[in-house]
Amino acid sequence: MNKNVLDLILSIGKRWNKKADEIYFISKNPTPFKESNLLKLNCDKALFYLQWESTLDYDLTHQFVSDWYYEFYTSKINMFDFTISQVKKFSAIAIKKDSKWTS
Repeated sequence: MNKNVLDLILSIGKRWNKKADEIYFISKNPTPFKESNLLKLNCDKALFYLQWESTLDYDLTHQFVSDWYYEFYTSKINMFDFTISQVKKFSAIAIKKDSKWTS
């Protein structure tokens, strides 16, 4: 599944109950460099040597990350405690999926 930056920004904005014009802007100035059209992680070595497998799909990853940043920027909660709660949720999902590292 390929997502572009605008897709990510718009979905974060939607999760944060923001309108599109509140969360991003388009620069009209030409950039002095060429940006890659597709950035993709190569996980071959992790798959081969570590038998790595993902625990979260794109939507859950997006949820975890956008929630963390939302709390960081908008609330006064203890971020250490919030982070630990996310780690516990992540671990519970991994256990439910019977991820190898949870055995």
